[in-house]
Amino acid sequence: MTHPDLGPSQTGNADVDGDGTEERVRTYLLPDLEPRFVRFEYNPNDGNLSITEQVLLRDQNGNPLSGRPNLETDDTGRIPIDEQGNVLEFDPLGADLEGILRAPDGTYWLSDEYRPAIYHFQADGTLIERYVPQGLPPEVGNGVFPEVYNQRRANRGFEAIAYQDGKVYAFIQTPINNPVSQETATIRILEFDPATETITGEYLYIQDDMGGGSDKIGDAAALNQIGEFLVIERDSGFGPDSVKNIYRIDIANATNVLDITLEEGETLEGLSPEELDVRGIEVVTKELYADLAELGYTFTDKPEGLAVVDGDTVAVINDNDFGEGGVPIGLGLVNLSNGLDPSDRDGAI
Repeated sequence: MTHPDLGPSQTGNADVDGDGTEERVRTYLLPDLEPRFVRFEYNPNDGNLSITEQVLLRDQNGNPLSGRPNLETDDTGRIPIDEQGNVLEFDPLGADLEGILRAPDGTYWLSDEYRPAIYHFQADGTLIERYVPQGLPPEVGNGVFPEVYNQRRANRGFEAIAYQDGKVYAFIQTPINNPVSQETATIRILEFDPATETITGEYLYIQDDMGGGSDKIGDAAALNQIGEFLVIERDSGFGPDSVKNIYRIDIANATNVLDITLEEGETLEGLSPEELDVRGIEVVTKELYADLAELGYTFTDKPEGLAVVDGDTVAVINDNDFGEGGVPIGLGLVNLSNGLDPSDRDGAI
């Protein structure tokens, strides 16, 4: 299962109020595009892929959601317009969806990039609740996350989402501005308990070299071992020299920093990994699981979907920005089995 995001759009400048001065705008080519679940099937025997179902997403009153921004302060203050230059209304529940999972109870959780937000939907696409950081207008969602999450970089909210042992885990796409996102490699992983609608944990994950390696999260998926997840880290490059890595991470021994107290003036993002270690703060451990670029997944800069197929295989799908730049949607199946079958006698590897 997958989903589209906010829809095709272009950024630029336009005089939208007729005062002779151009404003910063984002043009939504499909402003009423409805977000949705998209189910598909892939047959590895013949290579055929088919869409089997699309479930449109609605609010609690049955009104369609959109991909338009929530507040005037979103998207670095860009004004949303259509192709004719008409100013569009903001949508308090508008979604730039980036991750999806199906919970054991049959409901769905999706992460949102406009801000650190997660949506909870019934199987028929009806919104149950949207959860957001504290300090926002109530029409935007239920403010349960720490208010510091509002300091995310514009349009870099929760990029990845995973479910394990009754908890939802949401991953910020890039470090938050606490104080300056470009000067840190520290990503927050949020642990949310749906049963109590409370935050039960925060863990710190250190991205690779911000100066030349990966600088953003692509997606995440839970593994069977409690505390272990797969996480895509990527840069914005194309080709075999780009950085598109899947890491196996473990939060089991990481410090839960939810209620940790720092010295005056210190922030979690402002401390280097060495400084965190001195303060006894253990970050999430990580090891390379797969180098997607080395394995040939090089036609795109945005592998942003990840799912575990079985113990040896994961599926990766990319965001193609609705075909902009001629990039196709590519589904990759990565098998990392190291098994060797020297005989055919028992039918097993």
